[in-house]
Amino acid sequence: VEGSHQGCVLGGKLFNIGNFSVVGVTMEDHAEVYCPMFSDNIALVGRLSKIFAAAQDLKESLAEIGLILQPAESGIYIPSYNHHDEPPQLLDALKVKYPEFKDTPWLKEGITMLGCPVGTDAYIHDMLTRVCDKIAERAEQYQEVDDGLIHLQLQKFSTNAMLQNFLRTTKPAL
Repeated sequence: VEGSHQGCVLGGKLFNIGNFSVVGVTMEDHAEVYCPMFSDNIALVGRLSKIFAAAQDLKESLAEIGLILQPAESGIYIPSYNHHDEPPQLLDALKVKYPEFKDTPWLKEGITMLGCPVGTDAYIHDMLTRVCDKIAERAEQYQEVDDGLIHLQLQKFSTNAMLQNFLRTTKPAL
């Protein structure tokens, strides 16, 4: 495959332009399904009866450009069924009709879509508590650093996951 090299600042933008174009055209045929995206994270939101057909078409469209939809790393959350012990029968029927999605789990309590927890109050509270715990854990580690300049650099690095890309865009004189 030709294109930008791994870690290139333009890589993500070029990926998104190609990916979003294909997804946009595909989703035009599924007006009842909302498709929020962030980079390579795709969510399908809508009636259960419509989601599987949209996912199938999306899988086929992405395959044409060499991308693979990962149903096993996805999940199905049905808000009206979060108080039920079993998923709706329609879900089982759709998994039979679309066997490539048979391993997509039913998430009874909630799902995290594009980094945001959606679901029951308990699910959202649990997810946000985990995030806060991670932040607190990292903050404790910063307290062990007594050099102010190193402390500042650690904070900058922790807020910029792609440091190499950040450094490529700075002026050489800096």
